[in-house]
Amino acid sequence: MLVEKNKMLFYQELKTYSEKDVKSFWSFYFDEVHPENIELNKLKENERFDPHMYTIMKSCYEKAIVNGCKGH
Repeated sequence: MLVEKNKMLFYQELKTYSEKDVKSFWSFYFDEVHPENIELNKLKENERFDPHMYTIMKSCYEKAIVNGCKGH
């Protein structure tokens, strides 16, 4: 997965987009039937590359968990 294999390159590219687009990307990334299967702890190491990006990522993850649990 590009996010995990080339973190620096991935973040550099993602930072060229607006914050709205970045949020949209992370929302899409975590949008699956069971977002809880994605290990946020594994993604936490991304915080050292870009703390602000990690904050956005974590927020989108948490929303996906709440939304993914509705109707189950």
